Amino acid sequence: MCLYTITKLINITGHRVSEIISITPKEIHVRIEAEEGHKAICSECGEIHQEGYHSSKAITTNGEAGWYLGLDDEKVYRIDKAILEEQAKEKLSPPPAAANISVDEVSYRKYHRYLTNVIDVDKKLLIWNEKGRKAEVLDKYYESIGDDNCKKIESVALDGAKTYISSTKKNAINALIVLDRFHATQEVNQAVDRVRKDELAKARNNKDEEIVQLTNCGSALFY
Repeated sequence: MCLYTITKLINITGHRVSEIISITPKEIHVRIEAEEGHKAICSECGEIHQEGYHSSKAITTNGEAGWYLGLDDEKVYRIDKAILEEQAKEKLSPPPAAANISVDEVSYRKYHRYLTNVIDVDKKLLIWNEKGRKAEVLDKYYESIGDDNCKKIESVALDGAKTYISSTKKNAINALIVLDRFHATQEVNQAVDRVRKDELAKARNNKDEEIVQLTNCGSALFY
């Protein structure tokens, strides 16, 4: 594959592929240079730069960063993880308070390893999380924002987990607890089905065939 063809495929304005560094069945590593007379316009500030780059930010995989820096992939991963942990502490300690929040669990690893996530519904932003899904875990969020902010919470959307409900009732005493649609529908279906089974049992004992035919119809579903 010639340099001209690769340049066309990559299609970076004002730049051309000057050298093929290496080729494997899955990857091609190339060197790119700016064309003569091309003026680089910074995507961050909109100014023309004669030398260097205005932004130091880049998005790449650990493998690509390791190749570029001459480091092992695992070492890059550990550096990346350490930096992310430090940034998380800065952003989440103390966590921001919100008037309307959503609380849910998410599995982050096999064998039932869960995180409790708290989301600011108005901003659609994850503002806090912690390993586990017990009431004591959610208590940590409420404790971290303080009693005054807890009293200002207007609504908490939950999936119906008893642990989250008990923690919210204890801490966010003024909040309206809202079950999400899926779990609310599930609760209604289960309640209706329990009543149907009770009425079916009564009808069979009373040998009321008409009621038996009406109630012996499987689970009732509402959407």
